[in-house]
Amino acid sequence: RTNVVFLGDNGTPKEVAQAPFIASHAKSTPYEGGINVPLIAAGPAVRSPGREVTALVSAVDLFATVAELTGVDVAKVVPPWVNLDSVSFAPYLSNPSQPDLREMVYTELFTGTDWDSVTGNGFLTVRDKRYKRIHRVFRKTSPIVEFYDLQADPFEKKNLAKQLSAEQKKHYTSLG
Repeated sequence: RTNVVFLGDNGTPKEVAQAPFIASHAKSTPYEGGINVPLIAAGPAVRSPGREVTALVSAVDLFATVAELTGVDVAKVVPPWVNLDSVSFAPYLSNPSQPDLREMVYTELFTGTDWDSVTGNGFLTVRDKRYKRIHRVFRKTSPIVEFYDLQADPFEKKNLAKQLSAEQKKHYTSLG
């Protein structure tokens, strides 16, 4: 009767990252080794166990998912003025052919005493199923923009931001 969801937290520490993963792209970085973590679900809501779903899911989606699995109507418990960025991934558990529910996911991390993109250090990332755009923000210098084709370069070794094809430009702009 119990559904269990296990979610990793922010990647592998750089001290234990092993090839083909890059230590400088590990925990607390904007790269896939730092933000793409396992999510495993088990229980009666899961149909066809033992399969992998490659759809985009964010940690914030746990809220809407748990609400749906427990019969809570999010629209009735969250005030209408709250901009809730949580999409239930429960349909992926019950339907192996469920179309994607999210087009993009967003991640951010800022450090230091100021937790905002104007005065803090950190990063903002947005990605779709194939591409990722990263804005690395530094307190005293201009931001650095990176762009990766995760299908062709899953370990984010080649920053494409300065040499985009027409197709890549379209995604770069949509992720801006």
